[in-house]
Amino acid sequence: MRRFIQVLCFEGMALAVLATSAPAQVTSTWIAPASGPYEFGDPTHWDLGVPGTSDTGLIVPPVSVTIEAAGSVTTSTPVPGGPTHYEATRKTGNLRIAGETVTFEDGALQAKGPAGWVVNIGGGSGGSLVIRDFDLLNEWVAVVGGGTGEFGSALITGPHATWRANTNESGGWFAVGALGHGEVTVADGGFISSGAVPLGDFFSGPGGNVHVTGVGSQWDMREFRIGHRGGTNLAQVDLGGRVVVEDWVVLGALYQPDGSIDPESTGALEVRNPGSTLVVTDGEMGVGRQTSGTILIEDGGEIEVFAVTKLAVFPGSSGSALIKGQGSKLTTGVTGGNGLIVGGNGMGAMVIEAGGQCDAKLSEIFVAPWEQGVGHLTVKGSGSGLVGGNLQIGNTLGNPASSGSVLIADGALVELELPFSKVHANGTLTLDMGMLAVGTSAPGPLLNEGTVEGAGVIFGEVSNEALLSPGVGIGTLTVTDDLTLSPSSIVEIELGQGALAGQFDKLIVGDEVVFGGTLRLVSTGGFVPQVGHAFDFLTAVTASGSFDAIEVPGDFPAHVTFESGVATVTIDPYPWSDEGCALPGVFSDPHLVGTGPLSAGSSNAVDLADAAHSATAALFIAGSSTPIPFKAGTLKANPFFEPLVLSTDFFGEISLPFVMPPGYPAGTEVWVQFAIVDSFAPLGVSLSNAIRGTTP
Repeated sequence: MRRFIQVLCFEGMALAVLATSAPAQVTSTWIAPASGPYEFGDPTHWDLGVPGTSDTGLIVPPVSVTIEAAGSVTTSTPVPGGPTHYEATRKTGNLRIAGETVTFEDGALQAKGPAGWVVNIGGGSGGSLVIRDFDLLNEWVAVVGGGTGEFGSALITGPHATWRANTNESGGWFAVGALGHGEVTVADGGFISSGAVPLGDFFSGPGGNVHVTGVGSQWDMREFRIGHRGGTNLAQVDLGGRVVVEDWVVLGALYQPDGSIDPESTGALEVRNPGSTLVVTDGEMGVGRQTSGTILIEDGGEIEVFAVTKLAVFPGSSGSALIKGQGSKLTTGVTGGNGLIVGGNGMGAMVIEAGGQCDAKLSEIFVAPWEQGVGHLTVKGSGSGLVGGNLQIGNTLGNPASSGSVLIADGALVELELPFSKVHANGTLTLDMGMLAVGTSAPGPLLNEGTVEGAGVIFGEVSNEALLSPGVGIGTLTVTDDLTLSPSSIVEIELGQGALAGQFDKLIVGDEVVFGGTLRLVSTGGFVPQVGHAFDFLTAVTASGSFDAIEVPGDFPAHVTFESGVATVTIDPYPWSDEGCALPGVFSDPHLVGTGPLSAGSSNAVDLADAAHSATAALFIAGSSTPIPFKAGTLKANPFFEPLVLSTDFFGEISLPFVMPPGYPAGTEVWVQFAIVDSFAPLGVSLSNAIRGTTP
């Protein structure tokens, strides 16, 4: 059947015939269901069945409305107290449907009128509209689900079904779910164009649903507000449907005029199946603006956002996104700058899995960038991926409640083209058999000021200033380029129950490692390292520098060697031992402790405590021990060199740091003991315990 589009214009406007080759007379009929009435008229006279002085089209079933090419409206039953025929020159403005289902078919109708709800479906006693092979045009505002507690729905179905709302570009919106619940379905090639589309347009209202389904079905709009002010709201695009938004998309309530929000207002967006798309051509998408918002991209659906996508925008909000399945994709940040924010100032989470993709172009990706943000980003599964400029995890704003985390797992790949991605102090990057590529177009290191942990591969270089912990449990972390360990760096190596058989964490460095900071060994599964145990914990092409400290369970000393590309940490004997023979004074036994590894060039110290205050003290140092009686006690540091005469401080303490000179062979002993003038001691002299140090 050939299609002819006629537009019936009211308020003195002539009929416009939009199609060519139209016959001289085309008639379309709307048969009104029995449960009406239906009103074409002034919205101030919406008392059902009661005509007003300016009502020119109150339709009371049983009745049919004939839309003729000549531009008139004819009713088969007169309006009570009114005529039966209305010429196009008469004022017939607003269209209200209240009752059962109404079908517009084979024609066109333009609803004009004063500012306000020009089309109101479900404005009383519910109501449904079906548009099939028909053009409906309206100025100002269209509402589906306008009546308090009522239900309104609209179905625009078929390749020749269109609804063009806000044709006068007045800023009027297309509300789905106002005082009542509303549902709009665009199916099988149907088309809607409109201004802003709020779902859940009234505070504490029940909300609204939109469904764009089928190849060729499309809704073009200026803004999409899913969960605008109230209710539970859902937008679905599937089976090849398409939504095009000019400005921006928001899920989760906006502020009311008085600044309040409905905390129960939620918005959800689902895009499924190949060919199904939602495109934001010149704006951003906010998922969870003030309250809760969720998006699902599944089974080949796609969303493209010209500017940034934000999950959990303001404090107290929550926003989540799931991108799942081969071909499912979110493209965001086409303009550059900020491309993706997960956990802005609320609780945000994004999961990309089972082959899903997120492409942020060359834009930045932020996880918990603001003071109250908590963000979690997960990319998992072979074929799953995230692409961006660089990645910032966490922030530097100092709120302990704020944190960001990224998990890359099970063969997923995150590619960052620009340099200087960063894990901030409250950020965590975890690899669980995942891959991260940094600086792929412009080389530069991944900077870690928080935690980098796990097993997987980091393609590029890493500069570590905080915690670097290979393995999820026990595992291997590979850095394909340089690894630089700054003085604040901590490298944590877990030693498993089978550590002696190779069950411990490992680092593989593809180029140079620069040692620094602290190497920390951690026992798991009940394993306790012993003297002589050695662990090849790192391989690299070249190495420089040294660890400033090595922490070992049981406080064993240890040292690291690098030979033939392998770094080995070996557990050493304790260099210092307490040999006893203290003689008490005023504060019981003066106590002497030796610290430091006694290796060549290392920092060491001997520290005396609990001695007499501000007293003369003699330091005895010997290379072996032949104990001799001394005053009322025993001096073990003998034969001694010339004693060094010192004085304790006000607290009865002496601290003597020293650097071990080179040239002493392994096993060289040094014995140290203090004698302190103390009137409370026998014969006026107390003795510290003797200590023995042994060079490694």
